[in-house]
Amino acid sequence: MPPSPRAHHRVPTPSSTTSPTPALTDAADLALIIDSPLFVYPRIPTLCVSKLHSPPLCKGRTMKTYAVQVESGKVGDNGKPSVGPVYRNILAKDGFPPVDPMMSTSHGKRSVFDIKISCCSVAAEKYHGNQMLGWREFTDGKAGPYLWKTYKQVYEEVLNVGSALRQLGAESGSHIGIYGANCPQWIVAMEACNGYSLICVPLYDTLGPGAVDYIVEHAEIDFVFVQDKKVKELLSPDCKSVRRLKGLISFTSLTREQITDASKFGMEVYSWNDFLQMGKDHPCDPLPPRPLDICTIIYTSGTSGTPKGVLLTHDSPCLKQLC
Repeated sequence: MPPSPRAHHRVPTPSSTTSPTPALTDAADLALIIDSPLFVYPRIPTLCVSKLHSPPLCKGRTMKTYAVQVESGKVGDNGKPSVGPVYRNILAKDGFPPVDPMMSTSHGKRSVFDIKISCCSVAAEKYHGNQMLGWREFTDGKAGPYLWKTYKQVYEEVLNVGSALRQLGAESGSHIGIYGANCPQWIVAMEACNGYSLICVPLYDTLGPGAVDYIVEHAEIDFVFVQDKKVKELLSPDCKSVRRLKGLISFTSLTREQITDASKFGMEVYSWNDFLQMGKDHPCDPLPPRPLDICTIIYTSGTSGTPKGVLLTHDSPCLKQLC
């Protein structure tokens, strides 16, 4: 989730790093900072994001300022709560930096959303060899070293996944479910939805028994990306809505038993690599959405009854990033 507009961030300025990476000067760079709270970019110190904490004082060391106050706090009155001061990244103290002229969609539109949809391609070009998404594989319960995908590799996977979905018949506005824990495949599937005007619907089994079954039916999901250990739950007899699915894409691969079980419901099943290859064999240009198109439907438990779906447009997260 994008950080709150009032959240404090610490972003090293160009003068505070010894790395020869590009200085943070344009809207593409700043949007990447705000839009990437889950990952650390070790090769681009100017893009690392963390909460603003004052570093310990050392003799002869001067503290650097990374955030500035742009609005004073207000004392509550007449029953209204008090509000604390508002801080911004020091690079945006006087407003959002000018938009990079390279940042335009394939349709040439200039809107708030263009900043987000173009960031993926702009970053892939500017930082193509830099590490973007990292993960660790476990062997005998022990985590191995981090493995990484670069900006260019991630962008290529986004295009391949989006193209494969279009090849299977996903149209603009189709609902795509993603079921599993955070991982690079989760992010790639979400960005493919963003780039091809598809609606991303995260699936959660933490909302109670039957929540996934309910959301698949209620959100009218057509295709679903699923983590390997969640496939069993999705194909269980208790998940009756699985019959409406047209396709299932595993984050990794599927066993023969899982493929057989899925075929009983009349759906097509794909491993992650097979799906990427399908997109590579049938490339399709991105289809950028309009700012007020639905970006995602996020289900929450609510106070009672069945999960409640919250509609967020592409305009909404971008406006938060610009705050």
